[in-house]
Amino acid sequence: MNILKESSFSRPYFEEGEKRGELSGAKKVLIRQGQARFGRLNKATRAKIESIDDLEQLEALSVKLLNAANWTDLLADAE
Repeated sequence: MNILKESSFSRPYFEEGEKRGELSGAKKVLIRQGQARFGRLNKATRAKIESIDDLEQLEALSVKLLNAANWTDLLADAE
């Protein structure tokens, strides 16, 4: 497996998979923590979170969640 991961041909595929996994995990955590704090989210809110493809933005939202009043407040500046 390491040989495949280190080859110049397959490295971009592994890196893309790792990026997708990190994004997916960050979204799941944000949704779980947000539901614990604000209650269930609607489809539009879930879609907005799922559309975020920037790990740094998701991490910033997880910090902002600590002081946000609700889902709308949390996602007010999200692109």
